[in-house]
Amino acid sequence: MELKQRIAARTLASSAIGAYQRYVSPRKGFACACRVHEGRASCSALGRRAITMYGLRRGLPVLRKRLRRC
Repeated sequence: MELKQRIAARTLASSAIGAYQRYVSPRKGFACACRVHEGRASCSALGRRAITMYGLRRGLPVLRKRLRRC
């Protein structure tokens, strides 16, 4: 994949998570279990940070692992 395509995919995924955090999460009626019980960042915040830092290829497995635990 070209660099421009990777950056676009990373930006799209990060924007999608941001939209979820802003519009869906406040209306769903419950909080992320990891955030509440462990005092850590929410799963969506962790996923957004991992994708921004590492890209989709390395960031999505981090998010999947966290979602399984949550």
